[in-house]
Amino acid sequence: MSVKNGRRILKIETPQAPAGIKRRELRRLLELLDESGFDTHEIDAHDGLNGVHEDDVILVVGGDGTLSRVVNGLKGKEARLAVFPAGLFNTFCRTYSLPCSADGLCSAIEGGERGAVPVGIMGDRIFISNASMGYKARVAEHLQRKGGRKGGLLSYIGPLLRAWIDLPRERFRLHFDDGGEEVTGSPLVCIVPDSDGQEAFLRIYIVGKVSRLVFPFLALAVFLAVPLRRSVSLPGLRCRREKRVEVSGEVDTVNLDGEVIGAGNIIIEAGMGGMEVVGIDPSALPRHRLLLRYGSKQRG
Repeated sequence: MSVKNGRRILKIETPQAPAGIKRRELRRLLELLDESGFDTHEIDAHDGLNGVHEDDVILVVGGDGTLSRVVNGLKGKEARLAVFPAGLFNTFCRTYSLPCSADGLCSAIEGGERGAVPVGIMGDRIFISNASMGYKARVAEHLQRKGGRKGGLLSYIGPLLRAWIDLPRERFRLHFDDGGEEVTGSPLVCIVPDSDGQEAFLRIYIVGKVSRLVFPFLALAVFLAVPLRRSVSLPGLRCRREKRVEVSGEVDTVNLDGEVIGAGNIIIEAGMGGMEVVGIDPSALPRHRLLLRYGSKQRG
């Protein structure tokens, strides 16, 4: 690969290439980077990461699932990560208020402003947005069976209904340092890596056994609005802050930022990512929100 002024951008793009406004904005970003003296190359999310150098910027064009694959491929490598949000939810970009415009992202890459992010660790896999079991994982599993293609929010209706029907047989147990609890019925567990500026930890949101009529509304709220930050007073929804959680029992599907995997008994721990993300203010905390009205007050 030829290099301009020693500055190299390695672009990894989601298989579902962005269209319309996002495609035009991406084209403008690449033009701005070229004018700024960067040499841009398109690489594969797997084999292409083997030749990454510490001065490279990895430009991820996609959503949370694409980002998850790249982050796991970069483990042990010194590299800067930049994200152009081209997915459906783009939870990670929203969490850290990353620049989403061509001008903003190019300026952040040029300026070199970056920061490390808290991560969740599960065996040899890490996640930077959220991990989930139960309802949300089932939805991701159904989507993946259909090829993983997402045609907007409407593409979730079928998988949401199928997951709701499948869930009553789910049963597993969560073990914390101060004890454990069994989750049964139609559960949803969402685990979010977070930091208070001093140390990393996990925010664990649990929707346990509630009425089948009520559960879809709670699950949909969490499904569309994770990761979360504060406890919320909603029926069946609880929040814990932990450094480590062990999950045991009948767990056969776990979703890591859009990546569905199979798992038996698992341990999830909090940690700090070894890579730095362009556009993050190192002194700023993640901005997790659940924008949901309960009674007359807005919480989150």
